[in-house]
Amino acid sequence: MFVHEASELGSGGIKDFFPRYKEKMQKANAAYWLCPMGQTDGTPIVPLGLKGNLMGRLFCRPGEWGGPVGNEIHALNCNWIGNPAERIVEAIAHLQARLEEIYQKGEGWTPSEAEEELCRKLADRMDPERMKRSLGVERFRQDDFHAAVRSHLFKAEFTLTGLQAGFIGEGKSVKVSIPSEAQAVVNMRFQPGEDPDERIGNVRNILAEGGYGDVEFVVNNHYAGGGTPLEHPLIECFLKAHADMGADPEVWPVHPAGMPVALWTEELGVPWIGGLPCNAMRKHAANEYAQVAGVLQSEKFLAHFFEGFSKLTY
Repeated sequence: MFVHEASELGSGGIKDFFPRYKEKMQKANAAYWLCPMGQTDGTPIVPLGLKGNLMGRLFCRPGEWGGPVGNEIHALNCNWIGNPAERIVEAIAHLQARLEEIYQKGEGWTPSEAEEELCRKLADRMDPERMKRSLGVERFRQDDFHAAVRSHLFKAEFTLTGLQAGFIGEGKSVKVSIPSEAQAVVNMRFQPGEDPDERIGNVRNILAEGGYGDVEFVVNNHYAGGGTPLEHPLIECFLKAHADMGADPEVWPVHPAGMPVALWTEELGVPWIGGLPCNAMRKHAANEYAQVAGVLQSEKFLAHFFEGFSKLTY
């Protein structure tokens, strides 16, 4: 078994490591992502697959569409001169609307009936109020919780994580100008099995079809997700280890966490599984934590899992 934790390609660590040790890793019977995944009440989460991930930037610069060329200009010109800040926001809104339309019409990646059933079971057993407290939010985007869970699992994600344009001071420190450039930092996540290059091309096509072909989409890094079917002996062994400890884990057909699972499932051809019965929250934010009780529980779980794994044949 190959045990790994690194989940990002931005640092370049996996890119250097993988080709160097690929031949050695191909001798493994499985890949295991050693990551705390549990609800705040201790319920373990077992992800059958993880989404692919992409980090990039959108740039809106002046050109034939309009905007001040070479330098910012006074805001009094806003009624007859285009604003890159406004345009990039409009482009992102158009992109989000089209992705929602693709999801609602089922035009893109669609889950299997088995995945849909797992999603329904998951939504039925989850407590929406506890989830909101855990996440630190007042409400979900969707009024229907089942629809919220389904979107969380099966919808392609395009998230605006940062936006920059012009001068932003504090209080009365302002600058009355139309900026000459605007940029947005974005994160995109797509389903296991989807080709990142195709999804990148899809985003550019959506922008062009909406009249925003001038908005440049620069990709910093990307990777494909992947997973292992529920009926695979590795998954059965993993779930049995939880059952042996008296746990009833949540089985997620797809988890929104991004990790290059395809490196193992596609390039190495080995099954993949991930997760530890430990709650860890506030990822990528201040005061990220893991519960001590969950860490101790994970040690016991690993003993059960590795014992069962040593007896597997497939």
